[in-house]
Amino acid sequence: MTTFLNDYSLYDTIPESIHLSLLNFLKLYWIVGGMPAAVAWYFHSEKPAEANREHTLILQTYEDDFSKYRKRIYPQRLRMVFRWIPALIGNKLKYVQLDPDERSRELADSLHLLEMARVIYRVRHSAGNSVPLGAEAKERDFKPLFLDRAGFNFTGTQSARFGNGR
Repeated sequence: MTTFLNDYSLYDTIPESIHLSLLNFLKLYWIVGGMPAAVAWYFHSEKPAEANREHTLILQTYEDDFSKYRKRIYPQRLRMVFRWIPALIGNKLKYVQLDPDERSRELADSLHLLEMARVIYRVRHSAGNSVPLGAEAKERDFKPLFLDRAGFNFTGTQSARFGNGR
């Protein structure tokens, strides 16, 4: 496959066997993600469970650090936002989706801290009528992206996403 990929051009057809191998690598990426520590564990063990364990440890470390911000923000709110962001990926974020009983200003502060820590990234809406695109970006309209593709499987939101409650 390495030889094929090195010599590949956009006009070449991809053989079915290579296509299936690439799809398997994509599935593996969805499970293992791109966090170096998780990739290293998977590389050495070839067991997705080892990478999953590393994801859990990394995400737990983030949550443990939330208490450092106690003077600036309520740690339980930050933890709740952290856990729910992955369930909202691909959708425009509405604060009521995070917690209908919480003030949007407080939730926005939590989101801002997570963005500053590079745990989430905001993809802002832009009409795209001029260059630079950011000139027309709307600060209030955005979709959140999470730290790592695989990490969102371990934030506790998957069961919530399918209706098992918070």
